[in-house]
Amino acid sequence: MGQGRSWIAGLLLLGAFAGTGSAQGVGPGEPAELDEKKVKEGLAAFVKQYSEGEKKKDEFMRIGAFDHLNGLLSDQRALDMVAKILGLRNETDGVRDRAAQVLGEGHNPKAIPILVKAFDANKKNSMLASRIVSQLGAIGDKSAIKEIEKIVSTRLNSLDDSAVTGIACAGLFALGRLRYYESVESLMILFDPLEKGKPKHEVQLQSDEGALESQREQMEIALMDALKGLTLQELTKYEEWKKWWSENKKTWKIE
Repeated sequence: MGQGRSWIAGLLLLGAFAGTGSAQGVGPGEPAELDEKKVKEGLAAFVKQYSEGEKKKDEFMRIGAFDHLNGLLSDQRALDMVAKILGLRNETDGVRDRAAQVLGEGHNPKAIPILVKAFDANKKNSMLASRIVSQLGAIGDKSAIKEIEKIVSTRLNSLDDSAVTGIACAGLFALGRLRYYESVESLMILFDPLEKGKPKHEVQLQSDEGALESQREQMEIALMDALKGLTLQELTKYEEWKKWWSENKKTWKIE
Protein backbone atom coordinates (compact mmCIF):
# COMPACT_ATOMS: atom_id res chain seq x y z
CA MET A 1 0.00 0.00 0.00
CA GLY A 2 2.81 2.41 0.87
CA GLN A 3 4.55 1.78 -2.44
CA GLY A 4 1.35 2.51 -4.35
CA ARG A 5 1.14 5.97 -2.78
CA SER A 6 4.86 6.70 -2.55
CA TRP A 7 4.58 9.57 -5.05
CA ILE A 8 2.34 11.56 -2.73
CA ALA A 9 5.02 12.41 -0.16
CA GLY A 10 7.28 14.00 -2.74
CA LEU A 11 4.39 15.82 -4.39
CA LEU A 12 3.10 17.19 -1.11
CA LEU A 13 6.55 18.25 -0.01
CA LEU A 14 7.04 20.11 -3.28
CA GLY A 15 3.66 21.82 -2.91
CA ALA A 16 4.35 22.82 0.67
CA PHE A 17 7.21 25.13 -0.17
CA ALA A 18 6.57 26.15 -3.77
CA GLY A 19 5.72 29.84 -3.92
CA THR A 20 3.60 31.68 -1.42
CA GLY A 21 0.22 30.23 -2.33
CA SER A 22 -2.98 31.87 -1.21
CA ALA A 23 -3.14 32.98 2.39
CA GLN A 24 -6.54 34.65 2.30
CA GLY A 25 -9.46 33.11 4.16
CA VAL A 26 -12.65 32.50 2.22
CA GLY A 27 -14.89 31.04 4.92
CA PRO A 28 -18.03 32.65 6.34
CA GLY A 29 -17.56 36.16 7.63
CA GLU A 30 -14.63 38.45 7.00
CA PRO A 31 -11.62 36.94 5.18
CA ALA A 32 -8.77 36.22 7.56
CA GLU A 33 -5.15 36.62 6.58
CA LEU A 34 -3.05 33.58 7.43
CA ASP A 35 0.47 33.98 8.70
CA GLU A 36 2.83 32.56 6.07
CA LYS A 37 5.18 31.09 8.64
CA LYS A 38 2.30 29.33 10.38
CA VAL A 39 1.06 27.96 7.07
CA LYS A 40 4.47 26.56 6.08
CA GLU A 41 5.01 25.03 9.50
CA GLY A 42 1.60 23.36 9.39
CA LEU A 43 2.13 22.03 5.89
CA ALA A 44 5.60 20.71 6.76
CA ALA A 45 4.31 18.99 9.93
CA PHE A 46 1.46 17.43 7.96
CA VAL A 47 3.78 16.13 5.23
CA LYS A 48 6.21 14.70 7.78
CA GLN A 49 3.58 12.81 9.77
CA TYR A 50 1.62 11.64 6.74
CA SER A 51 4.81 10.38 5.06
CA GLU A 52 5.88 8.54 8.21
CA GLY A 53 2.44 6.97 8.45
CA GLU A 54 2.69 5.96 4.83
CA LYS A 55 6.06 4.25 5.35
CA LYS A 56 4.85 2.47 8.48
CA LYS A 57 1.50 1.62 6.91
CA ASP A 58 -0.06 3.26 9.95
CA GLU A 59 -3.58 4.50 9.15
CA PHE A 60 -4.05 6.27 12.47
CA MET A 61 -0.83 8.23 12.02
CA ARG A 62 -1.99 9.42 8.61
CA ILE A 63 -5.42 10.35 9.98
CA GLY A 64 -3.79 12.28 12.81
CA ALA A 65 -1.60 14.20 10.38
CA PHE A 66 -4.61 16.25 9.28
CA ASP A 67 -4.70 17.92 12.70
CA HIS A 68 -1.71 19.99 11.58
CA LEU A 69 -3.93 21.64 8.97
CA ASN A 70 -6.50 22.98 11.43
CA GLY A 71 -7.33 26.55 10.46
CA LEU A 72 -5.27 26.40 7.26
CA LEU A 73 -7.83 25.24 4.68
CA SER A 74 -8.30 28.75 3.30
CA ASP A 75 -4.77 28.38 1.93
CA GLN A 76 -4.76 26.88 -1.57
CA ARG A 77 -1.76 24.65 -0.85
CA ALA A 78 -3.46 22.99 2.12
CA LEU A 79 -6.67 22.63 0.13
CA ASP A 80 -4.79 20.96 -2.75
CA MET A 81 -3.04 18.54 -0.40
CA VAL A 82 -6.25 17.35 1.21
CA ALA A 83 -7.97 17.12 -2.18
CA LYS A 84 -5.20 14.89 -3.54
CA ILE A 85 -5.47 12.49 -0.62
CA LEU A 86 -9.26 12.38 -0.83
CA GLY A 87 -8.84 11.35 -4.47
CA LEU A 88 -6.42 8.48 -3.74
CA ARG A 89 -8.20 5.25 -4.67
CA ASN A 90 -5.66 3.12 -2.80
CA GLU A 91 -5.88 5.11 0.42
CA THR A 92 -8.07 3.71 3.20
CA ASP A 93 -11.66 4.83 3.71
CA GLY A 94 -10.72 6.06 7.18
CA VAL A 95 -8.09 8.45 5.85
CA ARG A 96 -10.30 9.68 3.02
CA ASP A 97 -13.20 10.13 5.43
CA ARG A 98 -10.95 12.34 7.57
CA ALA A 99 -9.87 14.27 4.45
CA ALA A 100 -13.52 14.97 3.60
CA GLN A 101 -14.18 16.07 7.18
CA VAL A 102 -11.22 18.47 7.07
CA LEU A 103 -12.56 19.99 3.85
CA GLY A 104 -15.94 20.55 5.48
CA GLU A 105 -14.47 22.00 8.65
CA GLY A 106 -12.29 24.34 6.57
CA HIS A 107 -15.37 26.39 5.50
CA ASN A 108 -13.77 27.09 2.12
CA PRO A 109 -16.31 27.22 -0.76
CA LYS A 110 -13.55 26.07 -3.11
CA ALA A 111 -13.87 22.66 -1.45
CA ILE A 112 -17.43 22.18 -2.77
CA PRO A 113 -16.47 20.97 -6.28
CA ILE A 114 -13.74 18.81 -4.71
CA LEU A 115 -16.28 17.05 -2.49
CA VAL A 116 -18.78 16.69 -5.34
CA LYS A 117 -16.11 15.10 -7.54
CA ALA A 118 -15.10 12.77 -4.72
CA PHE A 119 -18.73 11.80 -4.18
CA ASP A 120 -19.15 10.97 -7.87
CA ALA A 121 -16.03 8.82 -7.77
CA ASN A 122 -17.23 6.88 -4.69
CA LYS A 123 -20.93 6.35 -5.37
CA LYS A 124 -20.55 2.59 -5.00
CA ASN A 125 -18.90 3.01 -1.61
CA SER A 126 -22.08 4.10 0.14
CA MET A 127 -20.60 4.70 3.58
CA LEU A 128 -17.81 6.97 2.32
CA ALA A 129 -20.16 8.63 -0.18
CA SER A 130 -22.59 9.47 2.63
CA ARG A 131 -19.82 10.96 4.73
CA ILE A 132 -18.63 13.09 1.81
CA VAL A 133 -22.16 14.41 1.15
CA SER A 134 -22.64 15.33 4.79
CA GLN A 135 -19.51 17.50 4.67
CA LEU A 136 -21.04 19.65 1.94
CA GLY A 137 -23.30 20.97 4.67
CA ALA A 138 -20.42 21.63 7.05
CA ILE A 139 -18.78 24.13 4.68
CA GLY A 140 -21.51 26.65 5.44
CA ASP A 141 -21.76 28.21 1.98
CA LYS A 142 -25.13 28.35 0.21
CA SER A 143 -23.58 27.48 -3.15
CA ALA A 144 -23.55 23.88 -1.85
CA ILE A 145 -27.35 23.77 -1.64
CA LYS A 146 -28.06 23.05 -5.31
CA GLU A 147 -25.29 20.45 -5.45
CA ILE A 148 -26.83 18.60 -2.51
CA GLU A 149 -30.31 18.93 -3.98
CA LYS A 150 -29.13 17.21 -7.18
CA ILE A 151 -27.64 14.33 -5.21
CA VAL A 152 -30.78 13.82 -3.11
CA SER A 153 -33.38 14.32 -5.85
CA THR A 154 -32.07 11.44 -7.99
CA ARG A 155 -32.39 9.09 -5.02
CA LEU A 156 -35.81 9.92 -3.63
CA ASN A 157 -37.89 7.41 -5.54
CA SER A 158 -35.70 5.61 -8.04
CA LEU A 159 -33.90 3.01 -5.93
CA ASP A 160 -34.82 0.94 -2.94
CA ASP A 161 -31.80 -0.15 -0.94
CA SER A 162 -30.34 1.04 2.34
CA ALA A 163 -27.20 2.40 0.67
CA VAL A 164 -29.19 4.81 -1.48
CA THR A 165 -31.36 5.81 1.47
CA GLY A 166 -28.25 6.50 3.53
CA ILE A 167 -26.81 8.82 0.89
CA ALA A 168 -30.13 10.68 0.51
CA CYS A 169 -30.52 11.08 4.27
CA ALA A 170 -26.95 12.36 4.54
CA GLY A 171 -27.80 14.95 1.91
CA LEU A 172 -30.93 16.01 3.76
CA PHE A 173 -28.91 16.31 6.96
CA ALA A 174 -26.38 18.45 5.07
CA LEU A 175 -29.15 20.79 3.86
CA GLY A 176 -30.29 21.17 7.45
CA ARG A 177 -26.81 22.36 8.41
CA LEU A 178 -26.88 25.15 5.82
CA ARG A 179 -28.78 27.91 7.57
CA TYR A 180 -30.19 29.79 4.59
CA TYR A 181 -33.63 30.59 3.23
CA GLU A 182 -32.62 28.63 0.13
CA SER A 183 -32.13 25.49 2.24
CA VAL A 184 -35.77 25.53 3.32
CA GLU A 185 -36.81 26.20 -0.26
CA SER A 186 -34.75 23.24 -1.46
CA LEU A 187 -36.16 20.93 1.21
CA MET A 188 -39.71 21.87 0.24
CA ILE A 189 -38.90 21.19 -3.41
CA LEU A 190 -37.62 17.74 -2.43
CA PHE A 191 -40.57 17.05 -0.12
CA ASP A 192 -43.10 17.12 -2.97
CA PRO A 193 -41.76 14.19 -5.05
CA LEU A 194 -40.89 12.27 -1.88
CA GLU A 195 -44.50 12.53 -0.71
CA LYS A 196 -46.01 11.73 -4.11
CA GLY A 197 -43.47 9.24 -5.44
CA LYS A 198 -44.17 5.57 -5.68
CA PRO A 199 -41.02 3.41 -5.68
CA LYS A 200 -41.45 0.08 -7.43
CA HIS A 201 -40.07 -1.58 -4.33
CA GLU A 202 -40.16 -0.10 -0.87
CA VAL A 203 -37.97 -2.18 1.39
CA GLN A 204 -38.16 -2.20 5.16
CA LEU A 205 -35.00 -0.83 6.78
CA GLN A 206 -33.77 -1.04 10.35
CA SER A 207 -33.98 2.31 12.15
CA ASP A 208 -31.59 3.46 14.87
CA GLU A 209 -34.23 2.55 17.44
CA GLY A 210 -34.52 -0.99 16.06
CA ALA A 211 -37.97 -0.58 14.49
CA LEU A 212 -38.60 -1.35 10.84
CA GLU A 213 -39.21 1.68 8.66
CA SER A 214 -39.67 2.01 4.94
CA GLN A 215 -37.26 3.85 2.70
CA ARG A 216 -39.80 6.64 2.34
CA GLU A 217 -40.33 6.91 6.11
CA GLN A 218 -36.61 7.25 6.82
CA MET A 219 -36.22 9.94 4.17
CA GLU A 220 -39.32 11.80 5.42
CA ILE A 221 -37.98 11.77 8.97
CA ALA A 222 -34.59 13.10 7.82
CA LEU A 223 -36.25 15.79 5.70
CA MET A 224 -38.61 16.95 8.44
CA ASP A 225 -35.81 16.96 11.01
CA ALA A 226 -33.86 19.28 8.70
CA LEU A 227 -36.90 21.54 8.26
CA LYS A 228 -37.61 21.63 12.00
CA GLY A 229 -34.03 22.58 12.77
CA LEU A 230 -34.06 25.43 10.26
CA THR A 231 -37.55 26.80 10.85
CA LEU A 232 -38.23 25.85 14.50
CA GLN A 233 -41.67 24.64 13.38
CA GLU A 234 -42.94 21.38 14.89
CA LEU A 235 -45.01 20.13 11.96
CA THR A 236 -45.34 16.41 11.24
CA LYS A 237 -47.08 16.05 7.88
CA TYR A 238 -46.32 17.11 4.31
CA GLU A 239 -49.61 19.01 3.93
CA GLU A 240 -48.87 20.99 7.10
CA TRP A 241 -45.43 21.96 5.82
CA LYS A 242 -46.80 22.81 2.40
CA LYS A 243 -49.46 25.08 3.91
CA TRP A 244 -46.99 26.76 6.28
CA TRP A 245 -44.47 27.44 3.51
CA SER A 246 -47.15 28.78 1.17
CA GLU A 247 -48.27 31.24 3.85
CA ASN A 248 -44.82 32.28 5.08
CA LYS A 249 -42.26 31.94 2.29
CA LYS A 250 -42.51 35.59 1.25
CA THR A 251 -41.76 36.95 4.70
CA TRP A 252 -39.91 34.19 6.57
CA LYS A 253 -36.27 34.71 7.53
CA ILE A 254 -33.73 32.39 9.09
CA GLU A 255 -33.09 33.10 12.76
